[in-house]
Parts: sequence; C-alpha cells; structure tokens
Amino acid sequence: MSGITDPAEEYFKDGIWGWDGSRWRKLNLLFGYNRPYNDLKGNPDVPAGASDVAGSTVPEGEVWVVCGMAMYVVSASCSLVRFGFWNGNTRVFCKEVQAPASERIYDFQGTLILAAGYYILIRMYNMTAGDDAILYGWGYKMETA
Repeated sequence: MSGITDPAEEYFKDGIWGWDGSRWRKLNLLFGYNRPYNDLKGNPDVPAGASDVAGSTVPEGEVWVVCGMAMYVVSASCSLVRFGFWNGNTRVFCKEVQAPASERIYDFQGTLILAAGYYILIRMYNMTAGDDAILYGWGYKMETA
C-alpha cells in the first residue's frame, strides 16, 4: 500500500480545482474563511400590512454562508411569516410559518449561499402598525480572491 496516495491530494495541493465548462483545472477564484456571520436586525415599529425586516447586505469581495435564521414577532394580527433572501432582483422564500404565535421564536435551518448584494429577510403579512419584529441570521463569511 505504500506509495499509493489519494488523487485528490495532488489536485488540491496547489489551489482549488474544479470543472470549468468541460475541463478539470485549477480555478482562479479562491475562497477563504474570513469570520463568523451574525446578523441581528429589528423593527420596533412595523407598518401595517405586509412588511420586511432585512439583514445586512453582502459587500463586494465576500460570499456569506448562512446556516440558519430565527425570527420573533410581537403581533396579534400577523397571519404569515416567510423566511428568505433578496437575490438582487426578487425575494426568494425558503420557509413559511402560518399564523405565527406572538412572542414565540421560529427558525429556518438550512444553508443559503449569498453573493454580493444579497441579504436575508423575513416578510410578514397582515401586521398592525406598531408591531415589533426581530430577525437573526448566523453562519460564516468568506472572502473571494
């Protein structure tokens, strides 16, 4: 068994390799772990009707890996909450909670890869003016090089 090595070790020893079209080659885009992602946003005075609470926007030169989100709404009238993210063009929803109970924490567990300009959000429906809402997201940030 001596002398036999994992072929992947050869591929990855000098950078990140992957498919570029139909060619297997060293990729120019490198990712590196930067720091944890923790994002806490709130709105203590939600307007009536449908409303969003948005997280921070991913800056240029970074990719954020969101591992989960949690939300908390203080409202007797909220009929629906959707977890999702903004992809630069539209809201993309991952989970919804029908008739969420006031003052209870709900969460979304899953992996979201957010590019520059994207951000997490919750969208709430049938809110009463003055209701409260909090959004928390966690994961990690990666720099592109």
